[in-house]
Amino acid sequence: ATVGHAGVHATVTAADGQSGLAVDPSGTVPIDTTKAGSVTIERTASDNVGHSTTSACTTDVENTQTITGSLKKKLIVKSGEAVELTSTAKAKAIEVQAGGALDVEGASTGGIKASGASQIRICAATLSGSSKITGTTGSLVIGDGAGCAGSSFKSGLTVSANSGTVSVIANQIGAKLTVTKDTGSATTVTHNTVGKALTVTGNSPTVIDTPNSVTGKTKVQ
Repeated sequence: ATVGHAGVHATVTAADGQSGLAVDPSGTVPIDTTKAGSVTIERTASDNVGHSTTSACTTDVENTQTITGSLKKKLIVKSGEAVELTSTAKAKAIEVQAGGALDVEGASTGGIKASGASQIRICAATLSGSSKITGTTGSLVIGDGAGCAGSSFKSGLTVSANSGTVSVIANQIGAKLTVTKDTGSATTVTHNTVGKALTVTGNSPTVIDTPNSVTGKTKVQ
């Protein structure tokens, strides 16, 4: 499986021809493709006379490309690709096209432009240009307050019209931070330091947008 691909699942089939099943785990189980690594699905079936059995399957979730060095040209992540930039990577700019996935883990880059990505994750990065991320269908993580440290955006950051969960936590934003029209199950914008205005409006259904430290005007839901 590739990082960020939606609709990846395991199929579970259980049956007992004698007493029948008291616990039947049959069906499809989604496989988490938000990070590279091994994902194990485990399910247990029990019959009506007290016997049970457990089976498991493991799926390897991989990036299609991992970048560790410096790139001379703009990085373009195309549909179906999942690219990770490690802490030693440097890119002049990054464009993520519809269906692509990006994981920035401590890298330095110019601005990031993403439209319709399957997944975006930006952790402990340094970004020298303005960034705009719209239409992400899976999770969008720009710092999560836990394993994904906040990043330094020397210019502005715009996050808009994303349909997955959105997390923008503990980042340093040199200019404006704008988070609007996100429709995933939750939008969280907290503990950011914003050099100019902060706008968090039109997001649904669950929004957490305080506390943040803002030098300019603040408009939140």
